[in-house]
Amino acid sequence: MKKFVLALVLLTACAAAYAQYLPIPEGQAKRIGSKIRIDGQKLTPEQQTLLLQDIDGVDYTRKWNNARLTRNWGIGLTAAGGTVAVVGAGGTLVMVLATAFGVAIGAGAGAVVGSVGGEETASDTASEAANNIAEEMGPKIAAWMGVTGVGLVSTAVGIPLWVVGSSKMGKIVKTYNGSARHSDSGLYFGPTASGAGLAFVF
Repeated sequence: MKKFVLALVLLTACAAAYAQYLPIPEGQAKRIGSKIRIDGQKLTPEQQTLLLQDIDGVDYTRKWNNARLTRNWGIGLTAAGGTVAVVGAGGTLVMVLATAFGVAIGAGAGAVVGSVGGEETASDTASEAANNIAEEMGPKIAAWMGVTGVGLVSTAVGIPLWVVGSSKMGKIVKTYNGSARHSDSGLYFGPTASGAGLAFVF
């Protein structure tokens, strides 16, 4: 049991040491969403953090996190706003069709009454039915149009946030690609494919 615990402690220490000296691959960086890839190789979160902490001697971690947050808010507002706008437009359409159907029924009822009570009675009945339906359905149509408007405003706010956040992240990656990326030279200890070992970086 003691050997198992000792092995577990050593593995944990080696993993911590490996995370500190995890090499960042060389090559052109590319942003996919909020992740960075270098020559198609996806960076681990630790590698990405190390990369962002030193681009030409500047720590871009905070700028990256702010840009990512802006982008995520933009995506969320755009998606939610688009959904709300579609639902609102659908509700508006249903209310308009229901109003038209109600007016048509009122006109039909007026025609039936007109055949029994005369033309003037038919006109009054149809007009009264149309007015009642318009009074009843008007506020509902306005409410659904308001929902559509809220969705459109949310989308209109979300799209620029999405674009600005993505643009800032792209500029950070472009800065990395344009910088002279020199590794710190030194002798490092850490895990290798065949166990623990030393690595000389120059």
